[in-house]
Amino acid sequence: MTRWLTQPLPDETALFAPKRSGWLGADAACSIELNSTHLLWIWGDTLLGTSTASTRDITSFVHGSIALQKREAGAQPTFFARRSHGAPAPNGFFAPNTSDAYYWTVNGASLAPASPAVLILAQTMSTTGWLEQLGTDAVLVHPEADTPPDEWRYETSRIAASSSSVSLNSGVHVAGGFVHLLGGRAEKPFGPITQMILARIPVAALLNFEWEAMRFWGDSGWAADASAAATLFRGRYSEGSLGYSAALASYYFVGLQAYEPNVTLYTAAKLQGPWAAETLYTLPALPPNATMAYAAKSHPALREIVAPDAAFLVTYNTNGAPASLPYSIDVYHPLFFAARVDCSQGGCGGPLAAALAAAGGATLLLVVVAAAAVWHRKRVQRAQAALLEVGPG
Repeated sequence: MTRWLTQPLPDETALFAPKRSGWLGADAACSIELNSTHLLWIWGDTLLGTSTASTRDITSFVHGSIALQKREAGAQPTFFARRSHGAPAPNGFFAPNTSDAYYWTVNGASLAPASPAVLILAQTMSTTGWLEQLGTDAVLVHPEADTPPDEWRYETSRIAASSSSVSLNSGVHVAGGFVHLLGGRAEKPFGPITQMILARIPVAALLNFEWEAMRFWGDSGWAADASAAATLFRGRYSEGSLGYSAALASYYFVGLQAYEPNVTLYTAAKLQGPWAAETLYTLPALPPNATMAYAAKSHPALREIVAPDAAFLVTYNTNGAPASLPYSIDVYHPLFFAARVDCSQGGCGGPLAAALAAAGGATLLLVVVAAAAVWHRKRVQRAQAALLEVGPG
């Protein structure tokens, strides 16, 4: 197991604290590399209104919002909520083409360089059932320079293999011409997800919503039938982050499901596994009136700016009883921390970890950047080659 040194990041947390007017907090907190100058943040259920230093006056509740943030240290995000008939649209910034559902937008990724489009994954929730997920929708967003976000064109499609028992929104990673989706499967109809599964689809097929091209990793390789998907590991994660870490020379998934005490890190040499779990971060005491923490996400592009010597920069959310939110200003917005590999006692392995252990003073950042670039390039090439050897299925 890796030894981790973790550090809360109060300055980053303060950037996403409730504003005096407008955005008062949200969950999900997924950041996407929009372009060379900005990050796109997508949010789930969002509170709007005004606030003081200790209270919120919540005037609207919508099922999603977004923010744009310059890729600079300390940059203030600009928040956007879609409006309809002069008021915030209750269905959120992105909405399905049906009146019996709404979106919780929980994950996403850039599709560059294959396409300038951005992929957003949405839990498609029933308007009639109590927190009933109907499936996972893909939202393809087409950002345009110098165009307000509410004028961006987007289209949506239900991922054909998803259902109330199979979700494909837990994590997304784009590599080797494929979009890889980590999802969850219930062991019985309408039960909670307990088994994490892996799917992939060529980027070109996803751009046309050609879901028949999707394949699922099973015991015999990639299969067209979702029922053949193997359990990568057991978990209840409806959202998290899937990616590749140069510091660890491995793929990773960061997860925190509601009421769990720790942010858990899963790692594997290949996306297909085997996966190993360890505790990345033990949660500190929750803010007053918070009853749970959830929705951990990794933010690699922001990490490069804020904490380049860290392996991970992570957010998680807290929540409490709805009646308490107006009086709980520290609840229901993302909390940030950084996680660094502790190489002080050796045994880290890999060029980057060795550099972290040996370097010091002003040389540290240069060594880290140089070692990371070489290590990341080689490992990504090898990992993608390993994926492609399996074939499209």
